[in-house]
Amino acid sequence: MKPAVSRLLRLSLTGLILVMLVLFARKVNWHDTWHTMQSAWMPMLITAAGVNLVSIVVKAVRWWVFLRPIGARSFPLALRATFAGAGLNNVLVANGGEAARVVFVARAAHVPSAKVLATLALERLFELVGYVVLLSLAATFLELPHSLERVKPFAIAILVALPVSFLGNKVWTFK
Repeated sequence: MKPAVSRLLRLSLTGLILVMLVLFARKVNWHDTWHTMQSAWMPMLITAAGVNLVSIVVKAVRWWVFLRPIGARSFPLALRATFAGAGLNNVLVANGGEAARVVFVARAAHVPSAKVLATLALERLFELVGYVVLLSLAATFLELPHSLERVKPFAIAILVALPVSFLGNKVWTFK
């Protein structure tokens, strides 16, 4: 693709995202939002924002671990891409920010986008594993309603089976 066409395409996409952002921002009741923020308990609001930021940093670290074997060794690059993707996920449909993460890292690190996409898929798989483990732990150690008490053995079985299956597979090596 010619550089002029590529630049025009990027500018068009940026313009489209900005238009979508403006359209979205027009539908928000900013007066009520500001009033709610002012009446919120400030330590809780700051804690929630901090936890959100930490979760994005943890996501970046997790992805960086998978990016290193394919040649994208820069943690700041993974961090910037993850923050950009998280921001774009707020305004684009269907987690479009995830695609932006792939493009951002592939271009900056000069790594094939298929490899970067594979690392993103692997990172998302580990996110799913984390959810399943948390759900299993919650179902195992928290008091459940009587109707859910019968699934406790299944939660314990999943909790035991997941680490065993990952240690038995070659998930941890990249060749």
